[in-house]
This record gives sequence, structure tokens and C-alpha cells, in this order.
Amino acid sequence: MIATELTTSGWTPSPTRLPPETRIYAIGDIHGRADLLQALLERIARDLNDDPIRMPMAVFLGDYIDRGPNSAGVIELVLMLKRQLPTICLAGNHELYALRFLQAPHTGLAWFEVGGRETLMSYGVSVPWHLAPPALTTVSEAFANVLPNEHFYFLSTLGLTFCLGGYLFAHAGIASGTPVAEQDQAIVTLTRTATEDPLIERGVVLVHGHTPTNTVVLDGNKLNIDTGAYVTGRLSCLVIEDCGLRLL
Repeated sequence: MIATELTTSGWTPSPTRLPPETRIYAIGDIHGRADLLQALLERIARDLNDDPIRMPMAVFLGDYIDRGPNSAGVIELVLMLKRQLPTICLAGNHELYALRFLQAPHTGLAWFEVGGRETLMSYGVSVPWHLAPPALTTVSEAFANVLPNEHFYFLSTLGLTFCLGGYLFAHAGIASGTPVAEQDQAIVTLTRTATEDPLIERGVVLVHGHTPTNTVVLDGNKLNIDTGAYVTGRLSCLVIEDCGLRLL
């Protein structure tokens, strides 16, 4: 099958479909870019106003935090959207890093290398550049003290996969031959190769992020919608409706 690049100018046929009167706005890795998410949510609101549908919903593919400047603001925006629109929020590997740091401060150095410092700064927690183990515990406790309860609950209750119609959503990918309900957390949030699976072979399209790409492309039965927002300034939103796909 020839790969098809999606555009904002029209619909691309999909090999599968959603239930009637349903529309999904699937949003890729945000990584602390609250400014881009704010603009995107405004565009979603305009899209729904211009073209209403009975059952709209948003699906976030994870990696809300780290690297960009305003992780706290991103989570606040997602929580606001959840009060306005049915919303599914999946876990990315970066959310798991933050939770792990709260439970095991010694993991902080590894987290800081992939954007944890920026997340802590967005909550007003300063992080010295040279940290001994006791200092990691101090920073972890400071993070726990300022992290709003609603934000902690959000991070702690993220799902791993979501299925609707002929679509399967996951942050990174799935393991071949393993039922969706039994997928390993590490595979779903970390794999760089969205492997083939019997479910996929039966016509299910996998929508994922995690691995930055220049454009959103329908490649067989896979759609990677991570366009590296924190570096490129492009936060992708895939619109799925009936048996069509488009970019917002």
C-alpha cells in the first residue's frame, strides 16, 4: 500500500471507520507547549461550531509534559477541555517519568536529561545543576508539595490504549500477538516500532505518537501524529470521522 500524506485541505480515505455521527480529534505529543495547545483548542472549537456533529470527542496520545516551557499550563488546558468535551487522555513515557520521580527521587537525574527540569520549573520548583542524592529527595518533596491534587490525579489515572470503531490509539505502539488489554506499559509508551498485530491485520488502524516525524502520513494501517511540537512549533491534530481522515 502506498503511503498517503495527510493535509488540511481535504479528506483522505481511511481503510477503516468510526461509528456514525462520531468525530475524534486526536492530538499528538505536546511536550509543554501550552501556547500551541491553546491555539489548537480554539481551532477545534471553531471546527465544531462550523461543522457540528452529535458525538465529538478528543483523544490525547500522551507526552503532555517535559521539554517545552509550560507543562503545568498544558495539563490545566487539558483539564479545562475535559469539562467541555468528552476526552480520552492516554499516558506517554514522560508522564511516567514524573510519577516515578515522586516515588523514587533517585530517578530524577535521568528524567532531568529528557525535559524534567522544564516541567519542574513550570511548577515553580528550581533545580540546581549539580545534585547529590539528598538534594534529589528535597526536589522531589518540593514537587509533591506544589503539584495540584487535580494534576496528580490526572497523571496517575491516564490510560494506556483506547479503541473505537476500527481505530486503536496508543502513545508509542503495541506488541505483536498480545491482546490490547494485556499490552505491557513499557511497550505501549516506549517502543519506536509500531509492530504488526493480528488486530491490525484485521483492518484496525493504529494511531500513535512518540517518534517525531515531519508530516502525518497514513502508511498502511499506521498513523504517527507526533510532529515534534516543542521543536517545530507544529502540534498535529488528526480529525477522524466515518471513513475519512484530515488534519486540522
